[in-house]
Order: sequence, then structure tokens, then C-alpha cells
Amino acid sequence: KKVPVTILTGFLGAGKTTLLNHLLQVQQDKKIAVIENEFGAVPIDNELLNTKLSTAEQVVVMDNGCMCCTVRGDLLGAFSAVMEKMVDSGNALDAVIVETTGMADPVPIVRTFLQTPAIASNFQLDGVVTLCDAKNILRQLASYDTNKSDKVVDEAFQQITYADRIIISKLDLVAAGEAVMVWRKVRAMNADARIVGVIRGIIEPRELTELGARDMTKIAASTELETRSSEGHGHGHGHG
Repeated sequence: KKVPVTILTGFLGAGKTTLLNHLLQVQQDKKIAVIENEFGAVPIDNELLNTKLSTAEQVVVMDNGCMCCTVRGDLLGAFSAVMEKMVDSGNALDAVIVETTGMADPVPIVRTFLQTPAIASNFQLDGVVTLCDAKNILRQLASYDTNKSDKVVDEAFQQITYADRIIISKLDLVAAGEAVMVWRKVRAMNADARIVGVIRGIIEPRELTELGARDMTKIAASTELETRSSEGHGHGHGHG
């Protein structure tokens, strides 16, 4: 049986780590491995890793670059480490959660997952979960609309468009009218994904599992995205 994998994405500050820690704490009867991608020499969520280590079956930190830029080798290595630990312990995992940096475009991550037999033979993509910060997402999307370029893949746009589940966080920090505007904007960008609102990362675990990932073969076969990826990073964040 293949281990289901959830890709947890969303902009820095949207509340991914808070959400993940809540999930691990309420799911302690489940064996969950976490692959943590942080951009920079020191993991941004370093202080919270101790919490994860006490509740997750295993934590693998990929801290040498943005996951969507260094994805194939690093992601394969991370999944290999998870698989090795699973074999050594003799215990099957219930799930793997890949928490990306806030800068990560999920498309190359999904493509790598589908096109790497060593990963696909043991793990099954359950879906992409995207966190949208209710307080900032409209501004982030408006900035993209103003400055968009054919050569720039906007991460917030990609994260929402390809999500199987969308979590709108920090609803307690915005007025009801603004929350409705956020919901309408997100729904206009993704007509299929279930949208769930959360406050302080508290969410039912079932909202992050059994997502039934959509057919991602179009991502794997997309000539445009392959070309854009081969041109370099192919998206709009800096690395220096």
C-alpha cells in the first residue's frame, strides 16, 4: 500500500506551521512523517521543530534552497530518508506531509513527484493544500495583477489554482465583508477545491487527508511549464 502524501503550501506567515503542529498534536495515534522545506541556511520554523519532533514520526528538513528550484534531487533524497526509516523501524506510515516554504510554486513539486519512479512506487499524492492569509492575500494577488509578466510564475496564483483544498486562515483578523471578498476571489480562481476557514490553525484532521488529488498528468506533460522551468527558476522570487 502506498503512503499518501499531502503537499502543504501557502505564503510565508499564512500559518502553515501552526496548522501542522495542531494536526500533529491531535493525530498522535497516527504515524506521520514531515518533510520540511525552509529557504535559507537556518530553518525559519526552527523553534517549532522541537514540537514536531516530539509528535511526528520523522522530520526531514531540506534547508539548502527553495523546494521548487532544487526540487528533484532534494525531494528524492527526503523521500528516500523517510522510506529508509520506515523499513528500518518496520512500521508503516499513515501519511507524509510536505511543508513547503512560502515561496514555493507547487507545480514543479507535483511534477517531480509524478515523474520520479522511486517516489511514485512507494508514495501516492493525496493532494495539495493551500493556506491563504485572509489579511494579506487580496493585496498579494492585486500586486501580481499589476506587475505580472509572461516570464513570471506567480506563486500565490499557482498555489490557489492547483489546490485540492484551500484553507483561509486568520479570519479573526478581518471584518466579515473582507472575508467574503477573499472567499469570492479564491473561488473565482479555483472552482473545484473545497474552501475551509480556520482561526489559529485549528482544523479537523480530515480536512487535510483523503483529498483525492485531481488528475495531475497535465502538469507532468505541460510543455510550457517544462520550458519555463528549464529557463532557470522561472518564477518571481529572489535568492539573495
